[in-house]
Amino acid sequence: MQICVFSSLTVSFSLLMNSRIRTKASSALHRHSGLKYVTPNRRHHAQAPRVQAQRIAVYEAARARHPERWSTQIRNWTLTPEVYLNPERDGRQPGYYRQAA
Repeated sequence: MQICVFSSLTVSFSLLMNSRIRTKASSALHRHSGLKYVTPNRRHHAQAPRVQAQRIAVYEAARARHPERWSTQIRNWTLTPEVYLNPERDGRQPGYYRQAA
């Protein structure tokens, strides 16, 4: 039995490219709650403030049209100045973060 090294490399390269494509698609399409529901690409390219301003306008208009549907103020759409992928832990026990989720 012979193993074709070239076909193994082709399969590995194909899997690698597929994972990169999925990662790019996720950054372009998935809206993260930690980013106030904008995509990482929009946040990175400074498009998030414009999107958030439009959302605030839509929410305020909806609240003005039907105030009986709103029991509180509109959602806080304020963007945090910095976002970290893996923020530093504050010294709490490791189990604390599992319980919070």
